[in-house]
Amino acid sequence: MAIRQQKQTIPEDNESLIESDNGMESVPTTGIWIEASRAAKWLPYVLILMVVLLPVFALPVVWDEDAISHDVMMMSIFLALPLLLIARPMLKMTKMRLGIFPSHIELIDFSGQRHRTTFEDVYCNRQGACKVGDFVLPLGADKHGFFPQNEVQRWFVPRLLSENKVGDWTMMKYQWRSPEGLMNSFPLVIAVFCAMAIYLERDAVLEWVQALIAMV
Repeated sequence: MAIRQQKQTIPEDNESLIESDNGMESVPTTGIWIEASRAAKWLPYVLILMVVLLPVFALPVVWDEDAISHDVMMMSIFLALPLLLIARPMLKMTKMRLGIFPSHIELIDFSGQRHRTTFEDVYCNRQGACKVGDFVLPLGADKHGFFPQNEVQRWFVPRLLSENKVGDWTMMKYQWRSPEGLMNSFPLVIAVFCAMAIYLERDAVLEWVQALIAMV
């Protein structure tokens, strides 16, 4: 009865899905808190474990004193660095918590600081990336996401404003400025793979450089 009366006070032209007929449930004043799923919390540690195991598996080969064995060791290092670069910001994201309240939304970041905003300032794209304050969270689309999808679809999605849907390019610009730094790690990952390619083809690269110098 209380929910029905509350619906009558909301203007019909309000495009927010809050308290709409699309299945919005009332939120207690204490809020509903959503944290990263168990699988998402394990993922950074799996990446870190791979960082440790790659050089360990390469060590028996390196003892053979062969040029190929040295290449194997270098490749394991080149592969471990990108995993470490990605694991660090992902570990930060697993520490974030999202709080849904009747009139606002709160975010506790990886350092424990609390940020408060309204759904008018929450922006999402079709892939399920959402900008909450200064942070971009991979809340996910359908069944894929960093947070439990049943809770996201139940408490978060029905409250999004349709006019706050943005394109992928706009969301990418938000991600560049997101404090956890996940997007900022990708240029470093690309640089590492470029360095690995140059190392593996170092003879060909050296010949190309020598030919270029000879032309000059």
